[in-house]
Amino acid sequence: MAISTNHHSIGAMNCFHIQRGGYIDETDAPIKPARENIVINVQSRPNDGPDGYTHNGPFPNIDQFISPSIGRAYLFDSFTRDYFDNTTATWPQNVIYTIGQSFGRFSAQTLGNGFNSSAFVMQQEGSEIKRVLRTFSIGQLRHPQSQQPLKLNRDHVGGEWINLTLNHPNIASNTHLVVWDSFDNSFRVMNQNQVQAQIENRYMLQEGRQLYAVATIGDYAEGSLDLERYFRLNPRRSEEEVQGMLYDIFQGVAAMNDMQIVHRDLKDANVIRLPTGQMQIIDFGTAGFLNQGESLHVLGGGGILPFESHFEVEGKPRHTNAKTDSFGLFLLTYQALTGCKYFGNDTPLEEIKRNHKELHAKEQSKSFRALLEEDPLLTHISPVLKDLMAQLGTSIETNRLTANEALSHPFFTSRHVTFIERAV
Repeated sequence: MAISTNHHSIGAMNCFHIQRGGYIDETDAPIKPARENIVINVQSRPNDGPDGYTHNGPFPNIDQFISPSIGRAYLFDSFTRDYFDNTTATWPQNVIYTIGQSFGRFSAQTLGNGFNSSAFVMQQEGSEIKRVLRTFSIGQLRHPQSQQPLKLNRDHVGGEWINLTLNHPNIASNTHLVVWDSFDNSFRVMNQNQVQAQIENRYMLQEGRQLYAVATIGDYAEGSLDLERYFRLNPRRSEEEVQGMLYDIFQGVAAMNDMQIVHRDLKDANVIRLPTGQMQIIDFGTAGFLNQGESLHVLGGGGILPFESHFEVEGKPRHTNAKTDSFGLFLLTYQALTGCKYFGNDTPLEEIKRNHKELHAKEQSKSFRALLEEDPLLTHISPVLKDLMAQLGTSIETNRLTANEALSHPFFTSRHVTFIERAV
């Protein structure tokens, strides 16, 4: 999807107070109007989570915030998708009503559908400002694995929450989360300051209390393209152009890693090119925090196999650190240079697993650099760039560079290209 959410500074926090159960509120939030949570009358227990949502009415009046239209119909459906029943009947209305309470009357036009979310261009009435509204279905919240990016509790911070803590020109950060609280069945909009404070104070949440992101809101950059589309339209490019693109992406990854954050799903569809040529990393659904000096255990489907280093698919428990994102950087570099994905387009997952294992086996007797030298699509690539690619894609972890280390590689330092230089 051609989606962008430009970065915003988190800035200085205002005065926060702790509500019952450890929920962070901001008394001077820059959203309007000021109001209490939207609490609905249900019989669910606090620990039931999304499965406990069984509200049957009354239906909130959303006509005051969004007029009947095709866009509204698609928006409504995106919150339930194939999971609509009598227990979820008012879920979409409550989310839309919550958004309207904070942003006023708005329109929504379909932008696209991803694997786990739907995207809309949202525009407030009387304003020329456009935003990206991404929605998640209640079915996703009820699935133990797919809910992980959306959930915040005492012991877990989902990737969609992490995204709002980032402030870097090469990272597309959302500006607001629409949140559902399983404790009192309430909905609310949280801005970056509130999210940052809630994450820092998550240990004060009551045991078993879960907060779920049900939608994200961010700025929209019209004319932006994800690299999947951009590479399809522009299959080949020079090393000089690639250098500028990669510098932006590596800077964004390095900034994340400096904050002990790993993305874990770097690929063409998760990087956008703004109309100015600037690159931004998007989609933090599989992102996670690292403890200083420790690895983060990847649970179940966390991280997508085609974008993980091949040494991590040998049937052993997978752990991630800053070097995990390096293999995604290798894959992006290869695709930017050749116009082809390293493991091919639309390759079945089982075949990708076999390819990973074969590469791992080959590197026991031959260096990854030697394997790249044999690649017919890389015959035109300079030795210095092949050296960088080899140190990003190797299955030998001790030999692999982090994004920070890669930025000091001669490929970048021989001619220090930045976005500013390319824009002049």
